Amino acid sequence: MSLQDIFVGAAIAIIIFIFIVFLVIFAPKSQNFFKRIDPVLDGLGKETDLMRETFVKLGIVLNDDNLNDEYKQYYDTVDVKPLEWLPWLDDKAEGKVEYLPIYLFSKIDNANFSIFNKLFSTISKSRDIRSVFFLKLGVNSRLVKHKGWAELTNDTLRYIYCFNSFCYQEDECGIWVNGEAKKMFKDYHYFFDASKEHSLYNNTFEEVIFLVVDFVRPKEITKGYSDNFLHLGTPEASAEPVAHQE
Repeated sequence: MSLQDIFVGAAIAIIIFIFIVFLVIFAPKSQNFFKRIDPVLDGLGKETDLMRETFVKLGIVLNDDNLNDEYKQYYDTVDVKPLEWLPWLDDKAEGKVEYLPIYLFSKIDNANFSIFNKLFSTISKSRDIRSVFFLKLGVNSRLVKHKGWAELTNDTLRYIYCFNSFCYQEDECGIWVNGEAKKMFKDYHYFFDASKEHSLYNNTFEEVIFLVVDFVRPKEITKGYSDNFLHLGTPEASAEPVAHQE
């Protein structure tokens, strides 16, 4: 091999290296956000593929830079302001489990909505929604295995954004859906069918806060199977969704 060949090979290697560095530095941030979209699915077949496709489409919308910045801003608001957190609505909570409603069962919480109206508006632009609320799992607290409220979850799919997580092992802080368990990470986005048996748990020494959004279930996906009704009256009762906003 001649000296010229060595120089040519070295030049090509340098060019390739510079190109790779350029891609790493200037690659769209959405690709990094995309890695944080973590559907929690079970079962096989075409419907699972449809559900995954739906989750990914929603995740891309909810992962843009501005919305991610808003989440952090609202996490700071939730963290420092004396907001009125309420005890969880049913008997599925162990430890200290609280929620902060923004829009739930066709009702807007006026006090919280006035604080989080920008977040609500941003979310409702992505898809018809039926609920938006914050969820707080205290130290060593959990929502035990249960099916979501039938009035809500049979016609929706659930999205959860994890604001903070201090776990290092799967059994410390995570989500379990119909036999599938996943560790929950800070700034990750999770999607699942809440009409199926599921649980959330925090076995750490720090509270964990989530944003929860229930989106209208696409027609292509079978209606949910939950028989766990809460307080909306007859099984036929259901909350009206907030229409998609342009």
